[in-house]
Amino acid sequence: CETDEERINVLSQLIFVVTAYHELVGTVIDYWQLPSFMGLRALRDGSTTTDLQAYLNGLILAAFTGVPNPRLMRSFPNFFGKDGAPEWEVTVWSNFQKKSQDSIRTSAGGEQ
Repeated sequence: CETDEERINVLSQLIFVVTAYHELVGTVIDYWQLPSFMGLRALRDGSTTTDLQAYLNGLILAAFTGVPNPRLMRSFPNFFGKDGAPEWEVTVWSNFQKKSQDSIRTSAGGEQ
């Protein structure tokens, strides 16, 4: 990234993937409860259920989605601004966290 606009675009995409897109794909357990509902691959024989391997792969994916991950609202001092990384990373991340907290308070009916 050479310009501020490029940095903003990259960080915006990363933040979206970590938050909104992960929420979308992170709810996979709803799709894997029954092998007759959906699967990871389309079978060519016209069957209406997924095969055992694809079903188990889906269950494994669902299980790992539930594994605890670091909280998004942490400062991540071992990542942002670490080992000579540019200081703007810390500033952008801090601003994102503040705006996120403000948005959460507003949507919860609290004061901004």
